[in-house]
Formats: sequence, structure tokens, C-alpha cells
Amino acid sequence: MCGSTRTEHDFTKDSYELRRCSACDLVAVANPPDAEDLARIYSPDAGYHEAWADSESETVRRERKLARRQLDAVEAGLTGTSRGALLDVGCSVGLFLEEARSRGWTVAGVEFNQATAAVARRRRGLDVVDGALEDAGLAPGSFDVVTLWDVIEHVPDPLATLRAAAAVLRPGGSLWIETPNIGGLFPRVSYRVASRLHYWPHPEPPHHLFQFSADSLRHTLERAGFELVSETTERIPLRYTFGTTAQMREKPMKAGYAAVFAPFAALGPIVGSGDTLVVRAVRTP
Repeated sequence: MCGSTRTEHDFTKDSYELRRCSACDLVAVANPPDAEDLARIYSPDAGYHEAWADSESETVRRERKLARRQLDAVEAGLTGTSRGALLDVGCSVGLFLEEARSRGWTVAGVEFNQATAAVARRRRGLDVVDGALEDAGLAPGSFDVVTLWDVIEHVPDPLATLRAAAAVLRPGGSLWIETPNIGGLFPRVSYRVASRLHYWPHPEPPHHLFQFSADSLRHTLERAGFELVSETTERIPLRYTFGTTAQMREKPMKAGYAAVFAPFAALGPIVGSGDTLVVRAVRTP
């Protein structure tokens, strides 16, 4: 992302090597899956977003609640009361877009997974394009807001994706990103013992190809033509990071790990160092 070629080994997980940039601290998978493997990973056969297709599932109820909270943040950042055109990149089955449409936004989406994009179109009547943002063919300057909720860490070329986002935004338009924060308190503290235990739940290769810190994300945004406006940190749900009670009963090591490190994950946002980054940036003229 910064142009440097100086990296060092960071961690190996599930045969994927994570390397850290010596210049900007970005962590990336050194041996990422190819295009064919990525298509397989994000397919119905792999169970990708399978629970999202059921409108009555607990996952969908939870994601609807999250969508309302995310949209509240977007709307709090508006300079006026008008709601314009919003593009959600990585929109899955369209829950966030559906909420935005209900509040008066003109909405569109881009989704890599063809099956979930089809659900968004068929079940919710949304305008969703299959594939990557860079290939979507959207008109330049046609959106007031672009959102990437837990997406930028998945794409093969984050800088290209962010430049494509800048292209479809009007000057001064807002970009919202949520992504795991490798610079958070829990990732930093747990990393110190990860190499000894060979266990580090924060990075998730091969789904997550990149691990950003606040600094590396800010630097990448600037290179893509954005100016950072706000930056906050939050906490990834503890059950997502450490597993359910039932899972911990089955694996005592997982329970022990949670007992030691869950307090750091909970404390992170309180001290401004949560394991999730939420940023708002604006397209520079």
C-alpha cells in the first residue's frame, strides 16, 4: 500500500503466511488464494453467508440491528438533512441497503458473491452488481456516500478498490469503512504469546487478506484520494473472537485463552484501542 518492499514474517496461520510491512505496518497474506480459489471461498458450496439467506435467522436479526447502527453513524455525519445516493460495496443480501432505502436514500450495491447478490435483487428488489467495484462500470461522481463494512480486508487490491470508490463519489462525498484493527489492544497483547501457542484468532486468512492498523489505513486512504475525517475503534463481538460457551467447553485451551485475553478485547474501545476500526473519509477535490 505504501510502495515499500521491505517486509518481515509476522505469523503463519492455516498455511497462510502473514508478513508485516516495515514501513507502514500493514500486514498482508504473502501467499493469497488465486481468483479461482477466491470464487470457491465465497460460494454457496462453502457456506458463505448461508445464514443470511434466511430472513428469520438470528444472524439476519443481528445484522439488521447492526445496519441500523451503521446508518445512524452515516446520517450523523451529514452536513444537511437530505439523503442522496448511497453505494454499499460488499452488500451481501442487501440488509444495510434495505434499511437505507427505507429512510429515503437512493441505493445501489456491489457484491462479489453471485448467489447472495441474486438474493438482494430477487428478494429485496435492490440494484446490485456482481463482482468487484473496480469492474462494476458505475458512473463517475454518481454517489454521495460509499460504504465498505468489513470489506476492505477481503479484497485482493485495497488501493485499487479505494481509488474506484473515490471515482464514483462526488467531490466531498463520504466514504465509510469498518475493518479489523491489528493495532488494537487485544491483537497487540495476544500476539506476544501467539507464536508460542500457535494460536491467534484475530487474523482470518484466507478470507482476510489484509490487516490494517489506524496508521496503515490512513496512509492508504490518502494515496487513494481521501482525507480522513473521523476515526473510532470498537470491539468485535466476544463470541465471534473467542467462541461460544459450548465451543469453549469442547476445547479447554480456547476457554483458557478467552479467560486471559477477553478482558483486553473488552477494555480496548474504552482506552481508544478496540480491535475494529471505523473511519469516515471524504473524497478530496
